[in-house]
Amino acid sequence: MTTGEGSTKITIKEVAEAAGVSRSSVSNYLNERFANMGLETRERINQAIESLGYRPNNAARQLKTGKVPMVGLLVPTVINPFFGELALAVEQAAGRHNYRVLLCNTMRDAEREYEFEEEMLSFGIRGVITVSPIVGRRKSAPADLAVVAIDARRGDLGSANVDLVNLDNQAATSIAVDHLVSLGHRHIAYVSDSSFTFARASRAAGFEAAVAGHGLSDCPVVVQSFVDGIASYSDVELFEIGRGSVAQLLSSNPRPTAIIALNDMIAVGILSALRQHGVAVPGEMSLVGIDDIVLSQLTTPGLSTIRQPVTQMAEAAVELLIARLRSPTRSSTETVFQPELVRRESTEKPFSHERI
Repeated sequence: MTTGEGSTKITIKEVAEAAGVSRSSVSNYLNERFANMGLETRERINQAIESLGYRPNNAARQLKTGKVPMVGLLVPTVINPFFGELALAVEQAAGRHNYRVLLCNTMRDAEREYEFEEEMLSFGIRGVITVSPIVGRRKSAPADLAVVAIDARRGDLGSANVDLVNLDNQAATSIAVDHLVSLGHRHIAYVSDSSFTFARASRAAGFEAAVAGHGLSDCPVVVQSFVDGIASYSDVELFEIGRGSVAQLLSSNPRPTAIIALNDMIAVGILSALRQHGVAVPGEMSLVGIDDIVLSQLTTPGLSTIRQPVTQMAEAAVELLIARLRSPTRSSTETVFQPELVRRESTEKPFSHERI
């Protein structure tokens, strides 16, 4: 075993003998080269590894190959519970392939993101999942780095050799509009922030198309800006984005009877400000978020929202990244997931005495 000073270290040769296979087969298994390896052989090797307590020498492997069994994950910030949940799902999916995850918070700063990628290469990391980069601000990733992007368009990443995992963001806001219209709402507002990402652009477009499709007018889009600019963006500001939009919405004529927020973080800020203004939710104002973060279940009232299938998206991103690491020249792909409505207590029929 490898524990304890002076203990005997289990070798690949011993694993091979226990499994009844060659050392090269064990090496192929450890490096996930399964193309010519049957399932029974893989199971025998795995059983031998577990029974003997074998632990690969990753330091030696890095010296030999210049690579480590680790992938990078670049998220805007885990302060936003959505990205925290996504990071956990990526870590779990990568772990099933014997990869560890190095997590970095980019604050949606392009220079910071590129520096992280360069550092990862120097550590021997050869693959990265990047989440929600700012459109038009991102440098191309280093040529030797395999990249999978979540919430991005290929043309925005400076490289054609990138795999994409996206939510159908236009469908997300369209589903929210359809839900509110089905309850009888005709004056619906949409609140977003000013940072330009693929999701933000797509959700706004989906909202405008949906209200037009229902023949609705007087459905404003409110875009709030960060006070300190994009360089300090940490998602804490999203609460204030939501709070800051409410005074403008309440002074509108006609006043909306329902609000759709870019995401749940903004929606929670809106809910707080509506309470301060004495506006009952859903009695006088219905509210819908997007993401279905844990916090949306804990608000009073519970927040109706549009759910992203976070676990499935994370698993798809990891699978695509591993496929890219094994075959760097493979054709790029895009996987698109569909959102779904989660109705809670924050949406109801419009107030019967709505102001017109």
